[in-house]
Amino acid sequence: MPAGSEHLMSDLAPLAEAVAVDPLVGHPPDFHVFQQFIERCKDLPAITTAVAWPLSDVALKGAVEAAQAGLIEPTLIGDGPQMKALAAKIGLDISAYPILQADDEARAAELAVAMCARAARRP
Repeated sequence: MPAGSEHLMSDLAPLAEAVAVDPLVGHPPDFHVFQQFIERCKDLPAITTAVAWPLSDVALKGAVEAAQAGLIEPTLIGDGPQMKALAAKIGLDISAYPILQADDEARAAELAVAMCARAARRP
């Protein structure tokens, strides 16, 4: 072991332990990490939201859950057929949400930024 690396390893040990401990262990399966946030926001109006490239289970489910909780009014930006296939695979109905077609992540990001910029310019 190179000189000085013992100190580095001991400094990293608490970090490694913190990362290895799953904060959701022991919670019921339906425990939602953001439950307090949702409770605080539930009486506020939904925010129009550009959701760029939600092509993972977590991203798409999170957007739908936030919409169902009344937190956001999402526009899904990405490959429409892929989003629809993913939604079907994980049992989500995304038919209520507008989809803006983007063929890759970079284009999805560009469209999301443009959507936000247009909204920011409105009086």
